[in-house]
Amino acid sequence: MNNTQSNKSSKGTQTGATTASTSTSTSTSSTPCGCGCGCGCHGHASGCCKLTCFERPSYFCGQLLSDADLTLQENYFREKNKLYHRALDGFGVVCGLRLRCDANCQGRIAIGDGYAIDCCGNDLVVCEPRSYDVIGELRKRKWLIDPQWDPCQGDSDRERGCIVRQCFYIGICYSEEPADYVTPYTTDCSPAPGPCQPTRIREGVRFEIYDKLPVRPNPLTEMEKRIECCFRVFREGQFSRGLESIAARILRAVKCPDVAQTEPREEGKDEYQDAVAVFRECRALFLYELRTCPDPYNCNLEHEVSKLRAPGGPNDPDALSANEAFTRLFELIQKHVFGCVLNELAFSCPDPPENCCVLLGSVEIENGRLTRVINYPRWYLWCFANFFEVLIYTIATDAACGQKEEDEPDRERKGDGCCPTFQVDVCEFLHLFQADHRAAEFAASSSIQAIKSMFASMTRGFDFMNPHRFSPQVLRGKSADRAMSLAKKLNFDLDAFDQPAPAESDPISALLENMLYNGRGPMVIETKEGNVSRATRSMGGSARAVGSYSYADIEELFNQKNASGDVSARLEKLESQIRTLMGNTPPPPEGGSHESN
Repeated sequence: MNNTQSNKSSKGTQTGATTASTSTSTSTSSTPCGCGCGCGCHGHASGCCKLTCFERPSYFCGQLLSDADLTLQENYFREKNKLYHRALDGFGVVCGLRLRCDANCQGRIAIGDGYAIDCCGNDLVVCEPRSYDVIGELRKRKWLIDPQWDPCQGDSDRERGCIVRQCFYIGICYSEEPADYVTPYTTDCSPAPGPCQPTRIREGVRFEIYDKLPVRPNPLTEMEKRIECCFRVFREGQFSRGLESIAARILRAVKCPDVAQTEPREEGKDEYQDAVAVFRECRALFLYELRTCPDPYNCNLEHEVSKLRAPGGPNDPDALSANEAFTRLFELIQKHVFGCVLNELAFSCPDPPENCCVLLGSVEIENGRLTRVINYPRWYLWCFANFFEVLIYTIATDAACGQKEEDEPDRERKGDGCCPTFQVDVCEFLHLFQADHRAAEFAASSSIQAIKSMFASMTRGFDFMNPHRFSPQVLRGKSADRAMSLAKKLNFDLDAFDQPAPAESDPISALLENMLYNGRGPMVIETKEGNVSRATRSMGGSARAVGSYSYADIEELFNQKNASGDVSARLEKLESQIRTLMGNTPPPPEGGSHESN
């Protein structure tokens, strides 16, 4: 496909959305590979995302060059650049392209200069601010709802009238056009002047408007579909239905300890015969599955299943037990399924979406008039150059307009019109305003401060050149008495307990175990056979202890807070330790209830 055709094909009907632009054409999208027997295949890229077998010209002295040679060289570099973009960078807004109201003309929006990359890898460059006639485009498409007001009505009558809000979405697309036409030189073969030919191809952009929110392709969603397809064998089909019907017989044959051996066997079959029969039935079901949908990754799997031996009789010393026979069969079943999962994680080149435009934001129309311009939702390109800006943007916009757990699955925005909507509690706002005029500002910049604080904390936590910091690994392998002695010399608190810890710690605990310790705050060690097996600032988990007391002890003491004697003293000590571990959180008021952590 040549470049002009490729760029023309970028215009199409967006998934679930109707589009409008200055030009129209259609695009070809690949049909996604369904489940069934197609789990191992991937859709073949088509259109602008089809891989190109590259060929570049080779020049020599005295060569007669033609327009085909020079065009081949140009296409070689252009297509490689587009391949790098879409395969290594992705697509979306890189920077700029902010939408604003056009102060010079109502009904239009101003689009700032900026740079984006579309899904084909084309560069979308806006060198200077552009104006886009939103209302004019909506009227041309007959999407605009414009109530006809009586000019004699007063403002109060209008306010009581119907308010119609509409939300539309703005996208930017790649376009190009020929320019600088000249007349070709005449030759002996063609003495008459030929038609004018363009000497330049001018790259540019066009803007589109959608009446429904376009859906951005999500690679995680596609990955979920591929994994789901691998487990189809357990969910549908002959093998799934057959295995469900014989599962109880298999459990009885392998003599699972938690399964009652009271279900009747087939008439005329003893325990051994029933185990053999159900094994052969299960193997036949799986072989039927493999012959219907061959495993694309385990080439010899069907042969391995076919040669499996059934359980042997009690008088055969070399026979397999029912447990051993079914274990080998289900190992091959797992090999089929999990081998598919691991291989499907090797992703293919992305297929092009139906529309290669990049979403810039949205506009809100009220009673036929442009009232709001919103730079949300927007498709950003994640890269190292803009990582933090895109991260903060994503956090803020998802908090304002993202779906909530309690929302309906198809809910995309809050309230009428475009998101975000703004709510305020006057009392709370004024209380905070009186406390600090920058209260709202602090809330808006909280995510930025959190990221900056996190980096500062990580810097301090791994500052190995600081002489007053040491790694908790210093305590590992030492005796508990020696660890306590070292804590006393270095003047930090150390609590020990001997409850068993899980084999694998959670990621936060793993991070805390390896951060350098500054001697401030308590450290908790875990002992095993008198030696330190683990040291960390926080052990975490429901089975952990504070000091020498388990969480069950703490909960019991909380329930007996009003008791007297040693229990109250122990409780006071535990409460102090908990407040320290939780960052000096103030204790609850007298008479309040405590919750165990």
